[in-house]
Amino acid sequence: MPSSCSTTCAMADLTDQPIQFAGVSAISVIDSDGGGSCLTGLRKRAISIAMTFESDRYCPFCALKADRVVFENEFALAISDGFPVSPGHMLILTRRHFGSIFESSEEEQRDLLSLLWRAKAHLDQRFRPDGYNVGINDGIPAGQTVPHLHIFT
Repeated sequence: MPSSCSTTCAMADLTDQPIQFAGVSAISVIDSDGGGSCLTGLRKRAISIAMTFESDRYCPFCALKADRVVFENEFALAISDGFPVSPGHMLILTRRHFGSIFESSEEEQRDLLSLLWRAKAHLDQRFRPDGYNVGINDGIPAGQTVPHLHIFT
């Protein structure tokens, strides 16, 4: 059974500050062998994070520092991932807070894809990768750990 953290965790999040989860009733990390740990153990094997929010007050993508933004346009931002799984790992996210690609407007979809292409050109030049993983985890059952729409690459 996974363990639970307190509502203040010392892990450096995307804002490089301890996370203050106002209204969080439970935070646990479940690694691939079923054991639990506090969020500070985030880089263990394949991990899924289960968070139960009483309210939707905190979002690490809504609280980004300006210096984290690599590219931006009217409806979207591209950032380097704070916990990269590979060199050049980036996230393209909407400015507006919502969780699902199916809630996005045509303008948001256009701007997300525009930044995806721009990020690819940047990564091609800087890292020259042999291939890309590009994806969207839509919903907790799909592996979405932050309820704010983002494309990973």
